[in-house]
Amino acid sequence: MKAEEKFLSAIGDIEDDFIAEAAAYTPRKQKERNRRVWKYGGALAACLIVTVVTCAALMPSEKTSGGDPLPETKAADLPLLTIEERQETGQAEKRTKKLPAEDDTDRDKAQNAPWTTGAGVEALPVYSNQAYGTVVASEDEDRQNGENSAARRKTVDPSELSDRVLMTAAAAGIDAEPADVTVTDENAAGIDGGHFVVKAENGQGSVQLTLDNKALIRFSQSVKLPEEYRVPADQRSEENMEKTASWLLSEYSRLTGFESSEASVEAFWQEGGQKWILSGCETAGDVKSQIVSYNLKRVFFQLDEEGNLSSIFLRDYAACSEEIEEYPIISRQEAETLLEEGEYVTKCGYSMPGTAYIRRVSLVYLAGENYNIFMPYYAFDVQLPAGAGGDGSVSADTFTEEYVDCGTYYVPAVKGEYIANMPKEKTK
Repeated sequence: MKAEEKFLSAIGDIEDDFIAEAAAYTPRKQKERNRRVWKYGGALAACLIVTVVTCAALMPSEKTSGGDPLPETKAADLPLLTIEERQETGQAEKRTKKLPAEDDTDRDKAQNAPWTTGAGVEALPVYSNQAYGTVVASEDEDRQNGENSAARRKTVDPSELSDRVLMTAAAAGIDAEPADVTVTDENAAGIDGGHFVVKAENGQGSVQLTLDNKALIRFSQSVKLPEEYRVPADQRSEENMEKTASWLLSEYSRLTGFESSEASVEAFWQEGGQKWILSGCETAGDVKSQIVSYNLKRVFFQLDEEGNLSSIFLRDYAACSEEIEEYPIISRQEAETLLEEGEYVTKCGYSMPGTAYIRRVSLVYLAGENYNIFMPYYAFDVQLPAGAGGDGSVSADTFTEEYVDCGTYYVPAVKGEYIANMPKEKTK
């Protein structure tokens, strides 16, 4: 596996595996009910009131997915969200991550994530993915669309993509020209199961972009960092990596466009030992805005063995999203109850072994080209037994390795009455 592929795989482990096949979500608007005003006499109105009160007393009370009574604002006030399965090709059947066996560090604290269990966030926005189903316009696209209106597709002009990749290259310090740009179709394979549709490449490096605004920047020769920020691989620590990440965020602010930013660092484990991911996100606005920014627009830096910058990965799902509405969300405790009941999606390949083995929890958005909507989820990292099957059976003496395998299980954070088909043990 190439170095940049390992880097992107590691980002996936930290960033909830960039889930590509768990589910796609499409908003479905509820049918508007016809409202009629009936004029009745006083006696008939009284009878009606009696009937309604009687039925209310006999009917079981409605409750949310977390078990609480429905709020006064009914689901009819918001579009109903529908979860749809979407099987993607080229993805591993089993996806797990390594965590230190003795490490109980809170994930969100380690990554400087804005959400914590006590954040007190009661609602979060859900977004429509404007890039979903979009393809690069071909020369005969207009003719095909004119002949058959049913065949019309959302398209993006190749010239717009060329302008976009040249601007990104310039912000990264790569002097690309129009002659360096290649635009492909939607079937061009890229990272993370996605598709790079435009590429600018010359002797300084390459910049690849996707329709959903992911950018991979690779330098032909690593960019040399100032000595105080250049740390060899065998001397890295959380402290000096945070210092380097902060400098990189400042140095590449033109690329990210962050008004204010905060660095995050986290170690991950792969063949060859411990590696580090350096990242950053926008910190302007309230906690709710920061949660969205942390999940939908974030930058990652990869260093070579000498401590110089070899590549940058920037995702900007915010640029292709449009807010639908804000939706009430359940608490972390309510999400854990749903996890126990099997209302989750995962692609780790195993049934959930039990809440006693939860190692970390975070609040994330599942986003990217495979999703019609970008929606918040609780992500539970759960320790898996050695040699686990799919039956969920565990044994206390199976967790003996220095690093243990964990699978991530995703529970919708949006309250259940706003979701048409809550997942039920959808294990991929």
